[in-house]
Amino acid sequence: MNAVQTFTFDVDSITHGIRVVEIDGAPWFVAQDAAAALGLYTAGERAVTRATLPPMKKW
Repeated sequence: MNAVQTFTFDVDSITHGIRVVEIDGAPWFVAQDAAAALGLYTAGERAVTRATLPPMKKW
């Protein structure tokens, strides 16, 4: 496993950084960073809430 690398890019004058690590030759992105860059998640918010999860089955 390699060290974590951060890639930065600008969108609408806002700089985003996405952390990436290579595992078994494939890039793995930090989901929180990618979601924030896409505008799906901001600091302090939950990406998935109980309201968006399907009800659990009771066994």
